[in-house]
Amino acid sequence: MNEEALNTMYELAKKEGYGKSIDDFVVLLQTNEDALNTIYSIAKKEGYKKPISEFTTLMGVKKETAPTRKENKKSLISSKLNEITQQYAQLEDSIKKGRISEWKGKNMRAELDQSKRVLERRLKRINK
Repeated sequence: MNEEALNTMYELAKKEGYGKSIDDFVVLLQTNEDALNTIYSIAKKEGYKKPISEFTTLMGVKKETAPTRKENKKSLISSKLNEITQQYAQLEDSIKKGRISEWKGKNMRAELDQSKRVLERRLKRINK
């Protein structure tokens, strides 16, 4: 963030009618894209020639980036692994309480273990 540039834009915003503090101004720029675009337009009228991406850096505005496809896959796989862990615990509880036979429980454990291994391999591949 360039304090001098930020102060200059704050003063220009005040001339345009902005009445809050500089801290509020910074929050506004970081949370309101329309306000950021308006301030960028004012900067351009004042002679600023660089793209908005450089202007946001100058103002100290950090744009959140959308999660990547890889991050989405990792999140989904992690969620499914958590579900399997919960299912496994429920299965063990059902076996202990006699709601499911040991034989059927063994088969269900094998299915959960297989699903877990597949997901763990996928997660390992994504993390490479």
